[in-house]
Amino acid sequence: MTVRGFLFLLLSVCCVEAVDYRPGPEAQRRDGAPQGKVTEHSWNQCKAFPGTTRSYWVYVPAQYDGKKPANLMVFQDGGGFVREKGHTRVPIVFDNLTDKSRVGRRLTKFNLTRTYEEQGVTYNLPSSPLYFHWN
Repeated sequence: MTVRGFLFLLLSVCCVEAVDYRPGPEAQRRDGAPQGKVTEHSWNQCKAFPGTTRSYWVYVPAQYDGKKPANLMVFQDGGGFVREKGHTRVPIVFDNLTDKSRVGRRLTKFNLTRTYEEQGVTYNLPSSPLYFHWN
C-alpha cells in the first residue's frame, strides 16, 4: 500500500460517524428495584489549592442502614457517571445490581472538576492536581 493510499484509508476511518451508544438493560430503571439516594455537595477547604471549590455527589443505596460497613467506590470526573440520563447511569446500574444481589451494598462518591475564583471570575479547572505543575 502506498503512503497516499494509507493516508486516504486513515482519513476515511476518522471521518466515519461514530456509532450511537445506547446504555444497556442494567442502566434502565426497573419497576420494584429500590432507588438509592444521590446527594450533591461541595467542598472548599483545600489547603493545597486555596480558593478552589470541588463539587461531588454521594450515592447511598436504599438498602444501606449504616449498621454494617459498606464498600466505597470513587469516580473521578464523576459528573457524567452520576446523571440518570447520562452515558453510564451508575446509580441506576447499582440500584439494579444491588436489588438482584449481584453486588453488595456500596457507597459511591462522584468527584467533579474543581472551580477557582479570582477577582470575581470563576474558572473551571481539570481534576488533576498536575494541572498546576504544568501550567
